[in-house]
Amino acid sequence: MRKITLYFTGILCLIQLAISQQTTSGNILKLETNGILTAHLSYDRIFPVNEKSSLMLGADVIMGVGFAYGATGFAPEINVLLFGPKHFLEVGGLMIIDMEDDDPEEGAEISSPGLRTSYRYELPSGLSVGSSLLLLLDIDPPVVPTLYLGYSF
Repeated sequence: MRKITLYFTGILCLIQLAISQQTTSGNILKLETNGILTAHLSYDRIFPVNEKSSLMLGADVIMGVGFAYGATGFAPEINVLLFGPKHFLEVGGLMIIDMEDDDPEEGAEISSPGLRTSYRYELPSGLSVGSSLLLLLDIDPPVVPTLYLGYSF
């Protein structure tokens, strides 16, 4: 009985995501950096759940700059987007996957699971600015603040 319940719950979630995808054009492209460790290029897709909350699925390409020079990673992520229509809170998780060889002499390794909390202000034109706080579980330093500029379309 439990498997059947989980199966139908999964199907209902997929149907909700499909309906949400058809009714929204919520795409976000962001350039995010903290200036001394990394620069991120991010794409997120928004799936509305109700008037004040949405599910965001996305991915980041992370390039090491400064102290993390030479590191390159890919980070799939899932976030919950709350409030709006101008001020947003994003809370979620990500998994950074190192895309470089494991040679320690070539650069820093950046593989780690993590948690993200972000604030974003979005203009009616789609331009957005925000800040994030990343809590990375396997990387030193474990807390990484970032600023970003984005565009919603």
